[in-house]
Amino acid sequence: MKFSTKRYLVRDEGQLRALASPVRQAIIDAVVAAGPCAMKDIAAYVGRPANALYHHVHALRQVGLLTERPAKAGRGRPGVLFDVPGRPMVIRYEPEVTRTGPPMRRIVNAMTRAAARDFAKGYRRGVAVSGETRSLWAARSEAWLTDAELRAVNRMLVRAIRLVQTGAPRAGAPARLHSLTFVLAPRT
Repeated sequence: MKFSTKRYLVRDEGQLRALASPVRQAIIDAVVAAGPCAMKDIAAYVGRPANALYHHVHALRQVGLLTERPAKAGRGRPGVLFDVPGRPMVIRYEPEVTRTGPPMRRIVNAMTRAAARDFAKGYRRGVAVSGETRSLWAARSEAWLTDAELRAVNRMLVRAIRLVQTGAPRAGAPARLHSLTFVLAPRT
């Protein structure tokens, strides 16, 4: 999926509450990465049966994080494609708005729980854990950073996220679904 400059800013409290679910985050991530998807495609990307996702898709549609449009007509009942309202989707952090604190903490908690599950699932025989095609890696680091160093870290993280956000299934290209999660936080 091509990285667009038409970003969608997530800041509504209902949207933040909806994203406190790792399943809903996975649905949004799948649609952002793959583009407009039928429910069966979302289910395949998320690794869950479609009937277990309808409630989550409905909740995401209710708060405007998923849109719906008819699929091209074929045989049988007309299909529906789900998409996001813009790419990239960016969560607006507003620490000065006290009521956004609890949903933001739940969102980050869901992200880190999903990352731990992804790591556990990926930790298996044959996975690349070193070299240029390493696909399994967890690390934690702590350091005193100057403003210049913090700017450099942020530029690298933006570049990594954009690269991951633009990855999509491609015909004829060997690609596997990967997740990237990080947390950068001031300690003092």
